[in-house]
Amino acid sequence: MIIKTFTADTAASALKKVRQEMGGDAIVLKTREISDQVGGRRMEVTACLDKPSVAQASAVLPDRTRQKSEAATPLASVAEPPGVARIESRDESDLPDRIRRIEGMLEKMFSLGLEHTVEGERYAPFKDIGRRLKEADVPAGFLASLLAAMADECHDDTDCLTLAREHLVSRLSGMTQPDLRFHPGDRILFIGPAGAGKSSVMGKVAARLVAQQKRTVKLVTLDDIKIGAIDEICSYGELLGIEVTDPSRAGQDIPGDDQTITLIDSPALPRNSEKLQALAVRIERARPTHRLAVYSALTRSDDMADFARWIKPLSPTHIAVTMTDLTNRLGSVIAAAQCSGLKVGFFTDSPGGLGDIRVPDPDRLARLLLQAEVSLE
Repeated sequence: MIIKTFTADTAASALKKVRQEMGGDAIVLKTREISDQVGGRRMEVTACLDKPSVAQASAVLPDRTRQKSEAATPLASVAEPPGVARIESRDESDLPDRIRRIEGMLEKMFSLGLEHTVEGERYAPFKDIGRRLKEADVPAGFLASLLAAMADECHDDTDCLTLAREHLVSRLSGMTQPDLRFHPGDRILFIGPAGAGKSSVMGKVAARLVAQQKRTVKLVTLDDIKIGAIDEICSYGELLGIEVTDPSRAGQDIPGDDQTITLIDSPALPRNSEKLQALAVRIERARPTHRLAVYSALTRSDDMADFARWIKPLSPTHIAVTMTDLTNRLGSVIAAAQCSGLKVGFFTDSPGGLGDIRVPDPDRLARLLLQAEVSLE
């Protein structure tokens, strides 16, 4: 490990010296203001290289110091000072590394006195916002990008919470589709894992189409696995006074017409690849125009990549989020949109009854993620 101190008239100039001499892998240990010999003020930056290459050591260390270093016991095992901030590029491909550095810094800089480092000062105004979004299970890469963008716009008189909300609304607007509408002749398929609430979402969409939009709707189920699947669908049909197709016809082509909106339930996603492919074939025969990937808001953000890979063979077109009344940790909404590349079209609460189904409101969701709103209602 090599530790060296650089001084200059400004912190930016000192950091430039660090980059020139130690390279982009340098770690800033601390910065401080010092007095020069004539009473002026200068900035001092202390940085280190954890595992320098031979070329880096040759560039940084004087010959005598380097010779001593080479003869001494290697210092690679010396622990890196906790919570220090690595000089980072603005390359978006480095987001996973950047967020690990930012998260560690946000958590430790005040307790370890690192708030006076250059990077500590840069992100210090957003410490509470970072904490709130982490508690909401916002994905790490998204959080890193958000904090970096906000830090670029932050000034002494900036309302950080308002700035965070504006940035979130802008980004969430690109991940949601509040104007998703269905028209006569459309066929909407509901796909997702067991217990996600597919049948419930289908019933609520049916109620919305029949009661509010006065559409002609037909219900169909491809689920010949779950016990009581047809009974649940028939109960919705009876309540709404609409046609239900018997599951014995699930393997056949599903008739439709230009005046009817057909809602199609499906069995739980199988983990077996052969069964998943067989389900994909049945789905293609149903000729859906929309495929809603249904998942529970209780799903962790870290699990959304697996969910997106799992459901990809069925070619989903939009996302529906259920059980939003059971948690305020809705960061998985962001993870779902990012991992799948799809937009969120609907939110709904726990399964059961016909209930209400809501279109996404980016501003309300942003306030909820920032703990400035208690409900999506």
